[in-house]
Amino acid sequence: MHDDAALKSMLVELCLDRIALFEDFEKTETRVLEDLLAGEGYQATCDPH
Repeated sequence: MHDDAALKSMLVELCLDRIALFEDFEKTETRVLEDLLAGEGYQATCDPH
């Protein structure tokens, strides 16, 4: 039987990196939406007048 500990370790590291990237993207997206809702950008896009 082959020792696949190194492969498993690399896969776990890859998964954790992907999770971290996704969390960073979510935080950035949330900040952008909050800025839009709090600023004039939201009023300009939602106000038909």
